[in-house]
Amino acid sequence: QRAVDCLQGQYVGDRYLEASLSSGRELRRAREQDDAIRRGVAELAAPPFTGQTGAVRPPVPSDRRDFVVFCHATPPSVLAGEFAVDDLGVGRVDLIARCVSAALFCSHAVRKSVRVWFLLQPEAAPGVTAVCCDGGAARWLRPDERTIALALRRALRGEGDGSGWSVQRFDGVESALRALVAADGGARPSLLALHLGGAPLAEVLPTASEGVVLAMGDHLGFTEGEEAALDAVGATRAALG
Repeated sequence: QRAVDCLQGQYVGDRYLEASLSSGRELRRAREQDDAIRRGVAELAAPPFTGQTGAVRPPVPSDRRDFVVFCHATPPSVLAGEFAVDDLGVGRVDLIARCVSAALFCSHAVRKSVRVWFLLQPEAAPGVTAVCCDGGAARWLRPDERTIALALRRALRGEGDGSGWSVQRFDGVESALRALVAADGGARPSLLALHLGGAPLAEVLPTASEGVVLAMGDHLGFTEGEEAALDAVGATRAALG
């Protein structure tokens, strides 16, 4: 009561205070609300993709999903990991970063059963550089383009830091695709290629849980050679609409 008497009728700045004693019921209700807010903040404060253990975890699908993006005319500077993170439009590194963010991240977590691959093809040289980011092994990733670009740059430079990135070299697109659809100790996954002339995606999605590999072109689409390579490895064309 003494505290109420001291506060009642006082001013804080230009605000007038009115004070009164609360009942035990009101105090319990306020404490319950405060505890609920604290639990919510604790759950949101430590998302798993920061390397910590968070309380909010989406269900992990049992099927493996791989996304393969064909990247054309990749400059030598990008292949060597010498690009600037302040100008990610060069070599379309920005597109790579957006694909990683869209494929791996969901609310406060990373999709553990998803891998995203980029087949980097140089402008006027043979060979393919396949870069993979594995959601099951991803550490210290964030969904912003700059952070993802920095991780990509380290991987291309061979500075492996255990963050879920890997780099492989192939002599061509077909050999890269055959390696990507190789079974991981289980059934062979289905290979689907996003194509305007394909069947509706819902009609060709596999019903079993053997996994799926979804191939797509960048802003330039597929070349004739890439379409031939997809046919050679048994890809099914699928359209989103």
